[in-house]
Amino acid sequence: MLISSPQAMHDYGKSLVQETKILLLHGGLGAGKTTLIKGFAEGLGINPDQVQSPTYTYINIYDNKLLHIDL
Repeated sequence: MLISSPQAMHDYGKSLVQETKILLLHGGLGAGKTTLIKGFAEGLGINPDQVQSPTYTYINIYDNKLLHIDL
């Protein structure tokens, strides 16, 4: 899969809400994982501006609807 822009990544993440409850992402720094999760969060009705990478916290919880975990 090739996603051409951050907005396309966000939109793809938002569309995944209809298909899945769990996402497991693997990718290097800057790959777009958090951008995708921001879209997923928006699809769940969560303000995507609240979403931050959990690199230093390991887990972020949003509105008790989304667990964003960095393993």
